[in-house]
Amino acid sequence: GIRTLTFSGANSSPNGYVPTASDKDSNNVQFGQPTLVNFVNGVATTTLTLYKVEQASISITDTVFSSSTATSFTILPLSGSLTLSSQNTISSDNTTYLSSPDVTLTLSLSNVNEPSSAKYRVNENQSNLNASSWQPYTSSTSYSFSQKDGYATLYINYQDQYSNTSSTYASNSVLIDATSPSTPTNLFAYNASDTLKEQKIYASALVWSPSSDSLSGIKGYLVSRDGTELETEGGITKTTQLTQNKEGQDVIFYIDPTLDNSTSYNYSVKAIDKAGNTSQAISSSVSIGETISGATTTLTKAENLEINFEQNQTDETITAIVSWATDAPATSQVEYGTGSYSNKTELAVTPSYNTAHTKIIEGLTPETAYNFRAISVDQNNNKASLEQSVTTPESGRELSLFEIIWQKIEEFFSLIWHVIRDLFAGNFAWAKVSSPQDIQGIHVSKVLDVNNKYIGYAIYWQADKTDVALVRDGSPIAAPQTNRWLDLLAQEKDSSPVYTFANLTGEIIASLPGGTPSITDLAVKEIAVTQNSINVEVSWLTRGVASTSQVNYSETSGNYTETVKDESLNEEHSIVVNNLSPEQTYYFTVSSTSSNGKTTTSEEVSYTLPEAAKTKSIFIIIYEALVAVFGGFMEWLYE
Repeated sequence: GIRTLTFSGANSSPNGYVPTASDKDSNNVQFGQPTLVNFVNGVATTTLTLYKVEQASISITDTVFSSSTATSFTILPLSGSLTLSSQNTISSDNTTYLSSPDVTLTLSLSNVNEPSSAKYRVNENQSNLNASSWQPYTSSTSYSFSQKDGYATLYINYQDQYSNTSSTYASNSVLIDATSPSTPTNLFAYNASDTLKEQKIYASALVWSPSSDSLSGIKGYLVSRDGTELETEGGITKTTQLTQNKEGQDVIFYIDPTLDNSTSYNYSVKAIDKAGNTSQAISSSVSIGETISGATTTLTKAENLEINFEQNQTDETITAIVSWATDAPATSQVEYGTGSYSNKTELAVTPSYNTAHTKIIEGLTPETAYNFRAISVDQNNNKASLEQSVTTPESGRELSLFEIIWQKIEEFFSLIWHVIRDLFAGNFAWAKVSSPQDIQGIHVSKVLDVNNKYIGYAIYWQADKTDVALVRDGSPIAAPQTNRWLDLLAQEKDSSPVYTFANLTGEIIASLPGGTPSITDLAVKEIAVTQNSINVEVSWLTRGVASTSQVNYSETSGNYTETVKDESLNEEHSIVVNNLSPEQTYYFTVSSTSSNGKTTTSEEVSYTLPEAAKTKSIFIIIYEALVAVFGGFMEWLYE
């Protein structure tokens, strides 16, 4: 049958559009006016056109208005969203960082029949949004923020073709950081190799002062070796570590443990902020195995212990001259006594490290049995000792001519015996030696700068053990997330610190310190005067750097034709120069070379020898005869 529809509840749009309905003859019928529709098999169709967000209703009656049915519905508002992005967008810590104010806007719109006819407007300040001009809708467009640094949000609303306006929407909040972080400073590269004989690790330790970034903050650092980026993850070197130095300043360090020996490396470091900006790079270089430390040496033996006595000229006591040798630079000390070793020769505040050792003990009682123990300790706390019991001679009696001759012959053939023994028996050890515990799974290296100044300790351990508590001398010091740490807070001391974790223990086994020797206390003095020649002793010190000994000399200044040298490594040097001419001026220079090949030569010194002895003693005659007979044999043996 025929029914009458009445449309109500829809108002005109803001720009004048009037909502309408179409009747059965496709004629527009305004809201609030009835129209007739025919039902065919109980179904009638009509079209509604609405323009405003609101509620509307339809009432249906038959031709005689015998009944009435009302149907209500809601017109949804248009809606949308806005997203900011950039080519260098980085998301971290729930924050989006942009390294440029230039962004891409991604727009979306819903509840609109014809999006192409819609419009949008944006503004960085929500209160100024209504004053912004409308732009044709597009799904993507570019935008440049007026502010170049800091947090930023963009506000937007939309309008359809009938001037219905959406709510205001805010974009994702971003932090614009277009400024590079500050450049790292104070970058130093050190040799951080360990010194184990079998599991040698060659490494560099880099230390620098942190960068700063007031906006997004520092994300990390990028470390490069010879132009190759090291251990990167997420655009930064993942194993840099923050710690403090002895001055309480924050520093960053990185240990590069994948090097070869005797090679120079160039490193660069630059900072990267969370927005992806990079700083200028700072660089430093280091030579591994060459400039910092010398050859790896470990004290294994002491030998050639000799004890000679002299009569004091001022009283009845006896002076003992105790000498011995070690196979690595070590300290010199003698314990002695008539029973137990109750007396000791004092070590200097800064001990000298030598391979040739001499200690003088005065005030001994004549005709008394003494026990002597010579002790040497190297810089790794390895210890070697020699023991001997000797009775001092009686006092006040001059040795007979026969005793003098026999003593000198005994000393001469004793020297030959030592040469022959070393030649045919190899390294014959007389010493009682105690070695430190072998390192298992953890390695420790003392780190020095190019001037041999102590920096700290580099510690390495098995790569599969990370996120552990590192302990120094029983106290926790760090919880590294990598298998290496640079301890800049450990105080330098005679006994090396012990580092432990996960049932692994490591003690430092340091290389022999290298560096450039500094020559001091250079002196020349005669020690024997005969009728035909004079022997002199040239002595000097190279405190802190054990090195070789060489004397160059001649009778002409600046033209040194003769050389005497000793390849043993000592801080206290003594070279005997024989057969110089009496009443002649000689010119000397001395040289010392450290274990890593650094040589220092002294300034020239001159020395005028005294006149010769008037007569030749029977001792001199016999001694010179022995030298004449056996001297060539000794030279052959030493060759």
